[in-house]
Amino acid sequence: MCTNKHYYCMFNGITVTTSDIIDEEYKEYICVRFERPNNNNNGFDFAEIIMPDKKFIKAFGFSEDELYWIESFAADNLLLMWEMAKESKQIA
Repeated sequence: MCTNKHYYCMFNGITVTTSDIIDEEYKEYICVRFERPNNNNNGFDFAEIIMPDKKFIKAFGFSEDELYWIESFAADNLLLMWEMAKESKQIA
């Protein structure tokens, strides 16, 4: 569903990327993806959240506490991530 192409940051081994601004059904949003190698060395833990709705669309490997933190992080950084996605849209 989401094509994330903007690197936002990396912390504690978690990479955060965002999509361009998506305009669907008279609504704009971005998709934010959190990803880290999992402890079993057989793939990645990930979570994708739609912002500003704070709606998780996919999640695997993160605990409930981590998902709560991810939601808070996405909300706290939404303005900057949105501006990055908007600048990309203007350049393209």
